[in-house]
Amino acid sequence: MITELNDTQLLTRICGGDLMAMEAKYHLSCMVKLRNRHRSLIRKQSQVPDEIDSKMNESRAFVELTRYIEEAVTSGTHLFKLSEIHSFHVTRLEELNINKQVNKTRLKDRLLEKFSEAQEQSYGKNSVFVFKEDMKNIVHDAVKTRNFSEDALILSKAAMIVRKDILSHKGFTFTGSFSAQCQVLERLFP
Repeated sequence: MITELNDTQLLTRICGGDLMAMEAKYHLSCMVKLRNRHRSLIRKQSQVPDEIDSKMNESRAFVELTRYIEEAVTSGTHLFKLSEIHSFHVTRLEELNINKQVNKTRLKDRLLEKFSEAQEQSYGKNSVFVFKEDMKNIVHDAVKTRNFSEDALILSKAAMIVRKDILSHKGFTFTGSFSAQCQVLERLFP
């Protein structure tokens, strides 16, 4: 016990020989302190591998998350909700016996560092990861599939409503043509 603690002061006192033959006596409080120090040392030595294992498992879960995102992007998924990514990561940590609260913002920042081509888009409470190259493709596809005839129909209906309101306004008269002087400003004050 003393050699494990590497207590040189105590070792020099007892190295002289057989303690029973020397009729050495110890104090109970000193023995309790020695045992407590030894127990603490053993506990520290046994915890170090657990901490290393938990950090390794945390790293493993993050690598698996990034691999999942990379595979999803190559298969055509362009958008990822931060809440879904967060729950996926937390679930994987629990599977690896790590009960740890994961901050969404820190996870988002780590992912943005890892994927420099990704960007965050927020709408309300939700955040979405979008990959820039894929965003170009999404916008391009949206422009291709946009129906301009529907837009023209809506604009013509709006113009008809505005024209009807103008023509029905009290005091407005229109003969169908403009006079030659219609754009000349008249002086209000002589």
